[in-house]
Order: sequence, then structure tokens, then C-alpha cells
Amino acid sequence: MSRADIETLAALEAASVRDPLIAVELELPRGRFAAVARLVAAGLGARLGLHVDRLDDLKLAIDAALRQPQSGDTVTLALTPTDDDLHVEVGPLAAAGVDSRGLEGVLSALVDEIRTRKSGADAWVAMRISRSDVVASR
Repeated sequence: MSRADIETLAALEAASVRDPLIAVELELPRGRFAAVARLVAAGLGARLGLHVDRLDDLKLAIDAALRQPQSGDTVTLALTPTDDDLHVEVGPLAAAGVDSRGLEGVLSALVDEIRTRKSGADAWVAMRISRSDVVASR
């Protein structure tokens, strides 16, 4: 294998770690499998190059959202990376049981932006984590 081939393979491998910005959506049984949600989110965040402290914040934020009363038999975790951010959405939660002010107070210390959207009996928590402090790839 030539040096040019090795450099091309190395560039492709490095690009595959950063590039495709693939969205992930999990549908989990209500009240269970929060550890799976945290694991998947941390795996995607690590793949995007988030610093270990930001990965911890991400896991704590998802855990806090999942601890809210849920409205259906399942809860959805949607993770959508962009060039600048990782967007996270959790729901449906029971709108009547969600303490929006308290939840937003906790989450604001962990993520860059938090929104709670209520629609009828359901609520969704949307969070944004900046990718501005990504760890340089090797």
C-alpha cells in the first residue's frame, strides 16, 4: 500500500467519525431503560467529539427529563446532531406532572438551551448542547 493510499484511508476514517450527522431516535418502555437512553446519547456525543464533561451533562440532562411523569406506554428520545449543536428531545411526558420551572432550572445548568413544549395532555422537553468545544480527533 502506498503512502497516498494510507493517507486517503486515514482521511476517510477521520471523516467517518465526524461526518455523517446521523439522527437517532429511540422509543423506550415507560419508566424503564433510562440507562440505555444515556448510553446511546453518550455514544453519539462521543462520536461527535463532545468533551467528557459535556457528555456527563448530556447524560444528567436526559436522566432529569426521563424522571418526569410520562404520559404514554413509551417515551421517545430523539438526538439530532448539526454542525454546531446536538439537539435532544424527550417525550411525551405528562404535561400536568411536569414542573417546567423546576426542570428548566436544573437543565439550564447542564445544557445550552432548554424549552418545554406542551400540547394538550403531553409535554416535550427540547434541549440544545453546543458542539463548539469538541475534542480534536486523533
